[in-house]
Amino acid sequence: MSDESRSGAVLFGKQVDRLAAFYSNVLGLREAGRDDDHVLLESPGFQLVVHRIPAAWPARDPADSSARRVTAAFKPVFFVPSLTTVREVVDAHGGKMEPPEKEWSFGAVTVCDAVDPDGNVIQFREHPRPVMTGIAPFFIVRHVPTALAFYRDRLGFDVAFQGPTDDDIFFGIVRRGAAMIILKHIGVEPIANFTRDIRQGIARWDAYVNVPDPDALAAEFASRGVEFFRSLSENDGGDDDLRGFEVQDADGYVLFFGRPNAR
Repeated sequence: MSDESRSGAVLFGKQVDRLAAFYSNVLGLREAGRDDDHVLLESPGFQLVVHRIPAAWPARDPADSSARRVTAAFKPVFFVPSLTTVREVVDAHGGKMEPPEKEWSFGAVTVCDAVDPDGNVIQFREHPRPVMTGIAPFFIVRHVPTALAFYRDRLGFDVAFQGPTDDDIFFGIVRRGAAMIILKHIGVEPIANFTRDIRQGIARWDAYVNVPDPDALAAEFASRGVEFFRSLSENDGGDDDLRGFEVQDADGYVLFFGRPNAR
């Protein structure tokens, strides 16, 4: 389980496994941990804890409108690419959405209420246009396991994928929060930007990683023994109006971790 700042919610329900399967499939959340009474689901920007309630509480049938928790003071809202697509997934996993004729517009989005398998009322909102949730650099590396180990052990990333098989790892993905980096070995030498920059280092970064608190991250990296390519600074003597620091990875790529200065 990663510990980056993100939004989240705790959902109380009787059918913990069924609810976890429902939200995992409907929202694309992955299971990150569980015990007898809790299941932790997460994405890079959101965590949902499904918490078991006492068995004495009655289960609710989402098809029975009288069993819906319509008087709850809080209604979770989830943005989805398509109400039509999510309606099929909701129905297939024990929930129930209002029919299309009960959809309505709120600002620039289309909205529809639903209930999960435990009767909790939730709402889906369709994005007005296709959403981009991130962008990832694609680094050519000399040896994928070595590159993965650097990002995992030194920079605190999670290994999201390595393969295609355990004895032939030439492709990998690492993630930390919403930041993702793709790594691949193709039999050629990596070429980092700073090695071909002929203008005194003004275009040396291979990736910019947005970090709200670069000071705290720099302290964490220092505690891990990370050597900084350039230490934490304000603007680094230039006019970029950024605060952050640089790290060079195992293949020579330079990553800047930081943020624009507040105005």
